Amino acid sequence: MEYNPEWIEALKATFAPWSDKVEIIGKYVSDKDDVSHIRLDTFYEDKKDLNFLKIDVDGAEAIVLDHCKEIFKSDKPFKVVLCTYHKNNDEKDFTPLLRNHGFSVNPSKGYMIHYYDKKIKAPYLRRGLIRAIR
Repeated sequence: MEYNPEWIEALKATFAPWSDKVEIIGKYVSDKDDVSHIRLDTFYEDKKDLNFLKIDVDGAEAIVLDHCKEIFKSDKPFKVVLCTYHKNNDEKDFTPLLRNHGFSVNPSKGYMIHYYDKKIKAPYLRRGLIRAIR
């Protein structure tokens, strides 16, 4: 999902070879449903074959994850790639959340400094993402 219209054309070109598997939705992933926002649980209602999420929402990952309850309730195979560099405790907070839903969680190997974080504090080095598989 991508709300910024400037990215839609580039995303369509990038995913053209997989257009039968990728749908670009012009909304923000959020904690509410309206004309420009959608919760993942709402989106999932019509997409029961969904089996992969890539979540990079500029620091709102916790909000998005909080509205994935129906997705995470399922026991079917599922993969999640989740950015963990936006906030200081993202990896620490998201790892047990995903494990509690039956996922095996593996962090990326490298570390980074998210210098856009206005409230940055130690530890300054953060993992870029975690991969979760169920």
